[in-house]
Formats: sequence, C-alpha cells, structure tokens
Amino acid sequence: MPTHFFILFSCYSRYCVSLRDVRRCIVLVKWFREILRKRSKLSDNDREKLDKIALSCYKKALSIDKDMRSVVLALAHSYQSRIPTSDSRSKYRQKLSHIFQMHGESTMTENVMSSIVRAEQEEYLARFV
Repeated sequence: MPTHFFILFSCYSRYCVSLRDVRRCIVLVKWFREILRKRSKLSDNDREKLDKIALSCYKKALSIDKDMRSVVLALAHSYQSRIPTSDSRSKYRQKLSHIFQMHGESTMTENVMSSIVRAEQEEYLARFV
C-alpha cells in the first residue's frame, strides 16, 4: 500500500490508483517470474549490442534474485511508469528501497532498482535488434 499512497500524492488525484492496480501488479510479478526463469542470458553477440552503461546495469541486475527482480519490474510497470518526473520516480525508488531494506533486502537500493528496469529494457532491445 505505500506504493498506492505515493502515487496518490504524487499525481494529486484520488482517482489515479485503484485495487485493479494491485491485482495487475500481482499478475505481473508472476508473469515476470516465469519469463525470467525461462529466458536464457544474453548471448555474447547480444551483449555486444549494449553500451557500457547498459552492460553495467545488466550485470548488476543479474546479481539480484529473479524473484526480487520480478517484484521490482512489476512495481515499475504498474506504478513507477505513471510518475511524471524523474525526480519523483527517484523518490519513489528511494521509498521502495527503504521498504525492501526493512524486510531484509539490504542490496535493493534505488540504484539497483533503476538498473533492473534499465537492464530489462535494454535486454529486450538487444534481443530484437
């Protein structure tokens, strides 16, 4: 629910989130979990398509458990994508990082979450280009 409240206050409207968003996020966690488990790592040829920053994000993302990556990707897709400014998105990731760390996920920093999302985007592009 902290995600819900963050979106409510950053969008200044009580109509911008609903329980459908919670359901969507749960479905996406399951979907990302399945996709990440089935998908092989990028081939050397595909890795060459990544620039240095994207490759760094990719390596950082691979160091995180696939279940945790699934949660981060689902939250990013369901909620973070609605946040209008990069500063607000950064604050959102900081808030999530704090929540993850309170639950024992000390490696889940704002930077790591950003890397997970960027790596996923870059990986899709590398596989299709």
